[in-house]
Amino acid sequence: MKAIVQKLLEQDSEKYDIVCCFSNENFFSDVPAGARCIRYNSPNAEFEFATAKIWFMNDTTTQIFHKGITKRE
Repeated sequence: MKAIVQKLLEQDSEKYDIVCCFSNENFFSDVPAGARCIRYNSPNAEFEFATAKIWFMNDTTTQIFHKGITKRE
């Protein structure tokens, strides 16, 4: 994920608003300058997911959407 963020920022840092979501704030320091960090399960995270045009995820599910993605019986 870090490499993707770096390449996008190298292309045109003004064109993209990159937001990285983590469950642990210890990972915030690993994010390249130019990207914003927020915590999963926060009101900010819900807003960012709802308004994003593109998602890059390194996880198959997120805690926010897991309930809606799984098949109900």
